[in-house]
Amino acid sequence: CVLRDDAHSDTYEESQHHQHSMRLDPVVRKLLPNDFFEPTVISLDRTLGPYHAYLAATGLPHGRDLLLLPENTKLWMELMEACRRPDTFPEMCQRWRKNN
Repeated sequence: CVLRDDAHSDTYEESQHHQHSMRLDPVVRKLLPNDFFEPTVISLDRTLGPYHAYLAATGLPHGRDLLLLPENTKLWMELMEACRRPDTFPEMCQRWRKNN
């Protein structure tokens, strides 16, 4: 699982950087942009978490396949942009559905 619902942090560093109730897989954490944990950039609770759940429920690329398969690098970048600009998420999903 890429996102784990867990309100407990393992380390002091995690507690300082995570202002949300989800922990990320360590592999995923290394793939995120440096500014990812800034509250004004992306909210795990309001964007990435729900977006991941939607992608998984609808059979669109998600999770480790989205992150770790080289052919999905562009999709990962599109998802990060959609998290920054939530109004683009529906259009992104439609585009992925057509190309999937």
